[in-house]
Amino acid sequence: GMGGGLESMVELFFSEKYLQAITTNAPHLLRYLTAAVLLCKRRVAKSSSKDGRSSGNEARKLMKDLVRLMNNCEYTDPIVEFVDCLCQI
Repeated sequence: GMGGGLESMVELFFSEKYLQAITTNAPHLLRYLTAAVLLCKRRVAKSSSKDGRSSGNEARKLMKDLVRLMNNCEYTDPIVEFVDCLCQI
């Protein structure tokens, strides 16, 4: 369905080249990446696959990567702060 597009966008943004570009030139894009990850995470949670465990870990790993990325950037906004708080729980 439509879900695939979001997941592939997140995957693309997390590739080395994109991450470097975002961190260096466009940290404001982090908020969109963050929102996309949150949406993917929610979808992952909803579609508890036969092996729901692995997809949950994948979502958690994405969130951790994202927080690490945010700590590298000086950029912050409410969405970014929200995710940062979520990951500290």
